Amino acid sequence: MSSNETDNMSTAERTPSTGTVPEDRSAQITYILSQLKGLKRDDHPLTNAYAIEQNLRFFEAIRTVPSYVKWLIHSHSIKPDDLLEINEILPDLDHIMHAKLSEVERRPFPGIARPVVECLLRLVQISKDSRIRIASLGSGAAEAERQFVTTLLSGDQVRNVTIMTIDTSELAHTLVAQTFNETHDPRVTIVRENVVSRDVLLRLEREHKTPVLIVQCQNDIFDLSREFQPRDFTVVMTMLFLHHLDNDGVIKLMEIMSVLGRYSLNYDGLRSDIHLLPQTLTGWSHPVFLNAVVFSNLRFATKQNIKRRHAGSSLRFYSHGHYLALNEQR
Repeated sequence: MSSNETDNMSTAERTPSTGTVPEDRSAQITYILSQLKGLKRDDHPLTNAYAIEQNLRFFEAIRTVPSYVKWLIHSHSIKPDDLLEINEILPDLDHIMHAKLSEVERRPFPGIARPVVECLLRLVQISKDSRIRIASLGSGAAEAERQFVTTLLSGDQVRNVTIMTIDTSELAHTLVAQTFNETHDPRVTIVRENVVSRDVLLRLEREHKTPVLIVQCQNDIFDLSREFQPRDFTVVMTMLFLHHLDNDGVIKLMEIMSVLGRYSLNYDGLRSDIHLLPQTLTGWSHPVFLNAVVFSNLRFATKQNIKRRHAGSSLRFYSHGHYLALNEQR
């Protein structure tokens, strides 16, 4: 559900929709269907025809509970590798999805962001680095990072921390700035750079003396090894991002993470029919968010694939349908 680094995402960003998105559930569904049918009629060469068709079927189905249940029964036939969430096809819906996602991530229950926050706090405690550096790949709104910073600054011993939020989406950077500005803490500095290298990051740390430095940038996550050296970061992390990549992309990214960070932290969802019920109840009144969580579930890896992908990592599964994989580089 976070911002996507794949070619499909670039495609979607070149195919914007127009008009004002209605807030009423029924009107919003009608609006989205109209936009999707327009893309289908245009037969635009840059669009993903399969993803458009699957989204059309989904939004037709969620008009009523019986038709949605029927859609769910047949959802196993959907090809997850060719799927896109609606905000990846219609970028003007992205802010709607992220607003609801941030709201859900902030809820104490089920505490979706809590595993990441607790893991980061634990790594800060045991790290001997003079300055903790965290690189968040495909960061989205960085809600977990905000909760981590808030908790860290409320403690007795504050460590110097740099968090580099990396995302190609302009909306993501707007949301990151909003997220951290809400802390109203003078000990937090937020800066924006287009592309950050090792030298630029060190310069920013010299220029800004606050304990927490947030560096927003749009680096290509697959080229980070060109800009940084091994172990430049204490933690390199992803949160709800891996499912946006194909298997080759995941393998490549995890290799990069293992070189650049002392710790690699990956947090994503588990493919699970059981969790479709609470996800549906949470998102039913919010069609864009419902599409994002349900389609994300379809794109999540199975437990078997997760165990194989993260072999050798410390792996934990959570009752709310997510997992955290932590790998320390010796």
